[in-house]
Amino acid sequence: MATKTKVIISYILIFAFILYSSISIYFWSENKNSELSSLENKVKSQDTKITSLEKESNDYRVKNIGLKIQTVFMDNNIVLINSDSAKIYHKYNCVNYDTSGGFYAYNVNAAVSQGYLPCSKCSAPIPVNSSIERTYMVYVTATGKKYHSDGCQYLSKSQIPISLKSATQNGYSACSVCHP
Repeated sequence: MATKTKVIISYILIFAFILYSSISIYFWSENKNSELSSLENKVKSQDTKITSLEKESNDYRVKNIGLKIQTVFMDNNIVLINSDSAKIYHKYNCVNYDTSGGFYAYNVNAAVSQGYLPCSKCSAPIPVNSSIERTYMVYVTATGKKYHSDGCQYLSKSQIPISLKSATQNGYSACSVCHP
């Protein structure tokens, strides 16, 4: 009988251990499920933030494109003139342009019609088919196929003056450094 009692007690202990283990595993898994659910909610929240930031980024890209279009328009059509007596017009970012004495903003054609000439340093725009285009001087080199503004770094070895119109007619293209 003592052996039967020991066997029954052994079975009860094994059953108790299995029950205890099952309950522990259940509560552990519930805790992990809760943690998993919390992490899933955090991921959803981050996904929402990412979607919002992607939309905001796209909105800025669209605005940037609009600003680039406006900048190209301004660069090609609007020039600035110092209030001094010089008959030169400039782009807004020209190093020779001084705003301390006041300035005027003109349409390129209006500036040309009033006798203003483009600045040779800032590559101010020149109206197509204007008298300036026919007489505006640029420089070519003895060996290159680009025309340049006075002072361009690529004119160190040779500097041959030529009208802009002649340069373009002879197959020369604008220098990508000095942008004449």
